[in-house]
Amino acid sequence: TDEFLDLLEKVEKPLSNYALAVCNNGDDAKDLIQETILATFLGFEKLKKKTAFKAYIFQTARRIYYKSKRNKLSCVNLDDTDIINYCIKNAAPQNLAVQELYTAMQELTFEQREAISMFEITGFSIKEIAKIQNANVNTVKSRLKRGKERLTELLQDNSTEKTINNSRVMEVQNEL
Repeated sequence: TDEFLDLLEKVEKPLSNYALAVCNNGDDAKDLIQETILATFLGFEKLKKKTAFKAYIFQTARRIYYKSKRNKLSCVNLDDTDIINYCIKNAAPQNLAVQELYTAMQELTFEQREAISMFEITGFSIKEIAKIQNANVNTVKSRLKRGKERLTELLQDNSTEKTINNSRVMEVQNEL
């Protein structure tokens, strides 16, 4: 229906960002989005408040992600080599920092990763995230805080590692 398409258009970009953040793989993210849109469309008539569409579609995406994770059909974690190759092949140079962030996010618990992606990337409020995650507001706040702290550690470690590697490269060049 036109109403469904209008509502979907408003959440299409945040849904794509969410799917990429939780799956960390473009193909799996596309599969998650397609399955979510289909399931949401099939249940759309049951949705009493159309103003709750955003929460409804994200709850559906979350449920489908968990189901696929249990069945091990999609949204698999990639090792560093796969991610680096994917970045080189598919990402523009300015997007490498974003890819580094998504890679670091895979080190977080799913709940932390999901809360951060919903809050920072898709713009959900803490109350909306709590409803979607079926958790209380303080739990979501803790997930956000601990997840951000862990991300900061991971990204700083990665930055330090790059600095050390770059220093070693310069040493080798100077020896030549």
